[in-house]
Amino acid sequence: MKKFLRKFLSLFNVRSISSKLQAALFLVCLISVLITGYVSYTSAQTALYKDIYDKLTSLRIRQAQEIESYYGDLKTQALALSEFPIIIQAFRELNASYQKLGSDSTKPENLQELKKFYEKEIFPQLAETSEAKPVVDSYIPQSLAGRYLQNEYLAKNPYPLGQKDQLEKAQDGSDYSKLHGLYHKRFKRLTELFDYYDIYLIDGKTGEIFYNVSKDFDLGTNLKTGNYADSNIGELFRQVTKSRDPNFAKEVDFEIYRPSVNKPASFIGTTVFDGSEFLGVLIVQVSTEKVNQNMTTNRQWREIGLGTTGESFLVGQDRLIRSDPRMFLENPDQYFDSLKKAGYSQATTNKIHQAGSPILYQEVKTHTAEKALQGKSETELSVDYRGKSILSSYQPVNLGGFRWGLITKMDEEEAFKPIRDLGRRTLISAAILLPLVALLSSWLSGLFTRPLAVCWPRQNALRREIWMFRLMSTLKMN
Repeated sequence: MKKFLRKFLSLFNVRSISSKLQAALFLVCLISVLITGYVSYTSAQTALYKDIYDKLTSLRIRQAQEIESYYGDLKTQALALSEFPIIIQAFRELNASYQKLGSDSTKPENLQELKKFYEKEIFPQLAETSEAKPVVDSYIPQSLAGRYLQNEYLAKNPYPLGQKDQLEKAQDGSDYSKLHGLYHKRFKRLTELFDYYDIYLIDGKTGEIFYNVSKDFDLGTNLKTGNYADSNIGELFRQVTKSRDPNFAKEVDFEIYRPSVNKPASFIGTTVFDGSEFLGVLIVQVSTEKVNQNMTTNRQWREIGLGTTGESFLVGQDRLIRSDPRMFLENPDQYFDSLKKAGYSQATTNKIHQAGSPILYQEVKTHTAEKALQGKSETELSVDYRGKSILSSYQPVNLGGFRWGLITKMDEEEAFKPIRDLGRRTLISAAILLPLVALLSSWLSGLFTRPLAVCWPRQNALRREIWMFRLMSTLKMN
């Protein structure tokens, strides 16, 4: 560097006025180009940083509000439904007819047929996402009415698992089935209108599920003492019955729920009263699809300015993901390859494969997730679950009974690509401009010094004549 500076400064030591002027012009232009390039680059970099961070922050604030509003709306809807006359009437009539199924029915239950249904239709699907071998007797409802109901609406139901709700009423001639035919269409329509996965009617005293829309195999089971008493829906039932408040509504976080074939399930529950009489508990099951729609903005990542790597996702307090990552939805092969490179176990990737979703299977233990779950909101440069550097904006999502962390992010490589491109364009422009500036400096210096070049010989001749006159005068005097 010192040698270069010496050579550069030596340009100004030349005696030629033209060379000095040329070097001065070049230096002024060089400094101007460097200052202009630096100011433009840093200004653009600052503006781009701010634009990206503002975009990520704005998106995560909006999505957090949408999720909180969604769960708030679900609670309001549940409270409103609990006061509908049709809901109160269904609680009375369906529950009364359900109680008679075990003893008053014209068709006795067929326990053997019910067991075969579990072994042939349910257990093979459970085995895809569960390592434990199920015991059939632990799945069979405890009450005779529950067994009868499952036999008629699950085992004998001609529709496949997942479409059992297509059956309007069983052909058993029972009062329950007659009433089921009246109410089922309306309840099914409610699930479609409000995007519920399911609606449950539960006896407040016994804890038995005497009706659900989906006809999953929790129908007829007991939430006090049955196989699902320890699940999140069982916990919700206990909280709601304990409150005995007509205005009480409660939500519970997602958990793997066996009756939904080990898919994630979240629930909203409220009390149902007829006047001052407590009838039971109304519970709606939240669809993960609705949460995913909010977090992926209907998969329109590019349209909202998130490029090819930007996304938002939710993390629960157990550090497990609550919404599908973008890469999983767009490019599953690349997603699983990134999990493998990030050190996730083969068992985890297998479960995600089998479940068809990373929700409640993929663990996210990152700096940003921890801060969001602690209730902090910030935007910063960090590292994500793949080990890649990202620009991230995070905040908590408070849903009453639990908290999620919301992270909006974009890969640093993509986010800063315009800045790197600007830097390259600035260098290329400088490389093109400097030779042109050198040529221009040479031409201008010649233009400016040409009059001097014309006058200089005349001045030299006059000096020679004066010198010769003085010399001759000296010689004569001597």
